[in-house]
Amino acid sequence: MYIGLDIGTSGTKAALIRDDGMAVSESRSSYGFSDVREGRRELDPETVWNAVLECIRNLSGREDAKTIT
Repeated sequence: MYIGLDIGTSGTKAALIRDDGMAVSESRSSYGFSDVREGRRELDPETVWNAVLECIRNLSGREDAKTIT
């Protein structure tokens, strides 16, 4: 099993993928921009990191995930 992450500007998604490429389960966490002044768009890195951790925790315990090296 592998965990795939999609970290974007509006949220993070994670999927637990079998060795044959089929998705077993998914998790999502949404967030917004932290600063939109003067036409800028900024993300708070701590918010993004917490979303990544939340998604991974939601998938944990279901199967043993491997790393790609």
